[in-house]
Amino acid sequence: MQENAGRRDVAELLKQLESLAAQVAEAGTELDEDSAAQLKSALGKVNRAVTKAGGGKPAAAAVSARQQVIDALTELGVPASPQLVAGFHQARFGSDLNPRVMASLRRDELRALQAKSSQRSVLVVPALTPRLAPARGMFALSTWPDWLRIVGPLSTRVDNLRVLLTILNLLDTLHEQATQAHVLRDEHQQRSERLEALLWRYGASLPGIDRAGLDLTLARAAATEELQMIEAQDRRERDEAAARLGALDTQHRLFGAALGIAGGQ
Repeated sequence: MQENAGRRDVAELLKQLESLAAQVAEAGTELDEDSAAQLKSALGKVNRAVTKAGGGKPAAAAVSARQQVIDALTELGVPASPQLVAGFHQARFGSDLNPRVMASLRRDELRALQAKSSQRSVLVVPALTPRLAPARGMFALSTWPDWLRIVGPLSTRVDNLRVLLTILNLLDTLHEQATQAHVLRDEHQQRSERLEALLWRYGASLPGIDRAGLDLTLARAAATEELQMIEAQDRRERDEAAARLGALDTQHRLFGAALGIAGGQ
């Protein structure tokens, strides 16, 4: 009973914080420096209270590495390497996710699938090659459609372009929010800088992405144009492999036909 009451209290606090965030966003440039300082102080107190309630650990530490991987893959929306997953989560949320955790994670997920008592609704699984074997060092989510979990000859470039578009869209949103909410401006700026660094790392060959300057409009147009040229063929190749994958049992469909290497890189 006490645990349920605690959850209700947390849910109510979350609603109040969401309401406050909405009010701050609506206030936009109308917030004066004193009001902004007071809000920052209040948010700091909330963060310290959460840290204390969590046993003295930072709030981010309460999120397991597994959940961080799932969150990153969910936002990326395409198969990704451990380096990209960790880099994106670090840029997006300021975490310290280590890509090395994903090596053992895949083995744990396979064991969870084999355990009848497991209640996991989503698993981190290997992406698969067109031959339905685990793709080396590429991860996906079990809830994705079969075709999306397959990495064909063109998929690496197609998925990279989709990741770049995701980052570009996030940057647009952060830039807009930073101009509307004084109290969160510093945080948005830090996230923007981390995402821009990730953009330069994975999209240096794209027009509009240059350390001397970043043109989001040009980069988005270039990524979209290239994507339109190759995504149809990539999808056909993925669909062909997915048709064969659908005939396998659940374990082979999720972890690949070559289960002997399902736990390795």
